[in-house]
Amino acid sequence: MRNLVKTAYSDLKHFVYGKALSPVKCRNGVEIGGGDVYPELNFTKTEKSPHGRAI
Repeated sequence: MRNLVKTAYSDLKHFVYGKALSPVKCRNGVEIGGGDVYPELNFTKTEKSPHGRAI
């Protein structure tokens, strides 16, 4: 496991709730860290379409 010794942000004023240096876009279009905050989302469960693909 990698040992982390510093944060990605060098200055506390750059910490913004819901905003990340490298946002992640999910297959369903939700962008985590893009600036919007989604309360209590559960990203571990997926619904299956009739064709067996995640929705």
